Amino acid sequence: MVPECRACGQRFWYPRLFCPLCGAAEVGAVPHPGNGTVYSYTIVRKNPAPQAPAAPYIVAYVELQDGPRILTVLHADDIESVSVGAPVRLHADPNDGTGPPEFALATSP
Repeated sequence: MVPECRACGQRFWYPRLFCPLCGAAEVGAVPHPGNGTVYSYTIVRKNPAPQAPAAPYIVAYVELQDGPRILTVLHADDIESVSVGAPVRLHADPNDGTGPPEFALATSP
């Protein structure tokens, strides 16, 4: 699900009570197929904190198809194979609100 303003149609991430574009409070959520492309990324080779994923891992901005960009963890079998523009698909979507959805390269199993 992706937040969407019912007044102006803007889709955005992260979920908010008001639209970041027009300020309207008519915010809902629309289904999203869970695919997009890598907009930008970096490979983290040393954990900055104990609760961080095991290094190395990829932090990326994923641009959703017909949606916003999401800062997320990107899963890949070979982290060196990641590139800007690479297709991705939804990998995990925490329903408990603890973080953003996670994505994987579309070519990864």
